[in-house]
Amino acid sequence: MVKDSLKSLMDMFPYFFDKSPSSNFYKSQSVTNNQFKNLYQALFNVKESFHLEKRCLIWKEQNVPYDYVINFVANYPHLKSVKCYKNDTLIYMEEYSEQDNVSSFIYSYDSTEETDTLLADVEENEEENEDTPLVIPDDKFSIKVETYDEYIIMKGFPENDEILGDIYDHDESLDEIGAFNNIPRKTYIPTNDYANTEPPYNDRLSEDDYHYMNRILNYNLRIHDTPLPVLELWKLYGISSTLINRENALFKMFDETMHEEGWIPKPWEHKDKLCNPQIDLGKFLFVSVNTNIPFKNQRVKFTFQFLNSYAERLSNPSYVDIYLNDTLIEENYESDVYNISATLLDEDNTNVFKFIANDGELPFGTEEIEINIAGCNFANWYVSANGDDSNTGKSLEAAFATIQKAVNSAEGEENFIVVSGSNTISSAVKVTKNCRILGCSDAVIENTTSPKFFEISQNKTLTLQDITFVNDDMSSTISNLEFNNANRSKESIVVRIGKEWEDEE
Repeated sequence: MVKDSLKSLMDMFPYFFDKSPSSNFYKSQSVTNNQFKNLYQALFNVKESFHLEKRCLIWKEQNVPYDYVINFVANYPHLKSVKCYKNDTLIYMEEYSEQDNVSSFIYSYDSTEETDTLLADVEENEEENEDTPLVIPDDKFSIKVETYDEYIIMKGFPENDEILGDIYDHDESLDEIGAFNNIPRKTYIPTNDYANTEPPYNDRLSEDDYHYMNRILNYNLRIHDTPLPVLELWKLYGISSTLINRENALFKMFDETMHEEGWIPKPWEHKDKLCNPQIDLGKFLFVSVNTNIPFKNQRVKFTFQFLNSYAERLSNPSYVDIYLNDTLIEENYESDVYNISATLLDEDNTNVFKFIANDGELPFGTEEIEINIAGCNFANWYVSANGDDSNTGKSLEAAFATIQKAVNSAEGEENFIVVSGSNTISSAVKVTKNCRILGCSDAVIENTTSPKFFEISQNKTLTLQDITFVNDDMSSTISNLEFNNANRSKESIVVRIGKEWEDEE
């Protein structure tokens, strides 16, 4: 199809194009066909990437009262387990080993058997009771997906008509895509005529993610792809075009203003401005940072890329003006990498960097990045003497009481702990996850029974900063030290501070 796309297009519109061998259209078939190939590939990539971003879905299919099917779909690499719930009760699950390398899950929950039993019970007792099934179920369904890449994804159904901040919310990214394409999510009015709702037997007041996603895809990839070949020709050759019949997507392509009155095109000349458009590939600035939440005293590195719309590096030199909190700190910076000292960063407030690219004359790109220091005011978990292990531990006001609770709560990248004030332990804190512990407000950790302060599991790392350790009237202050258990055996290593080790039993 792609190979003969131009020929097929010309056959569809014979009165638009000069198909003689001497015409520009005839001589440029290979160029145009390559443009079509790129267009089709771009559409395919968009479609595929869109599906990849919506990997977890639940939707209902119902065409008669009472009976319905709930579909669960999950598409993620390295699936570990998938669990399906009805009203928080597990109704189906599958678990996979890492060697299985499973990346797709589909399950359909059919209510037929359950509703038949309930309806028979009602008929037998000749009266309705609390177990009578509803025309439309009010049950809640959810799916929980875990992968070996340590991702956990949850999705619920039916979805909220308004955002409530839980797993039953609509996917807000779909609304952003819809707004970009001028395709808003449908809203409905309450009705009892369920058989004629959209979809049938729907009692929600807004369109669910599944049907909204498919409507966006259908609109973009099926309804509106008909005129795209003509539009691409217009962009490629610069022909001025007017849409004269939207239903049939026909374009009138003439630009007689380019010529004197009475002009007759020569065999080598076409009404396409001589096929010589100047394609503007544009200039763009891209900025990446090694971390936007650096730890105390950690250096921050920015990397710049100057590219055109083909992702090719610009041939002419480009420069960057760098602002920190609206103050110019570098002008016409030439290198692709910029390192900033931790001493210039404010530990207590957000540091806003603004980058403006220019080619020596005019600016062509702007990026803005916020940097927050992972310190006393920006941490994952907090511990204080006035805390409580029943708290969330997510702020100093809701701090944990014990370091062990904070260490146990660490997970993945949420492993930064702030210890504030005086803290007492009576046994070594067991470190089974990578952790960084920072002391704030003159932090002190006292072990009342032993110089063993931490016990670190195999292949785990503990970093300590700005903490005073006290034991048996002796104290030691650690400003920045990392302990890494790289033992080949599965034995833990013990961090002893203060009292002489040989006093240990």
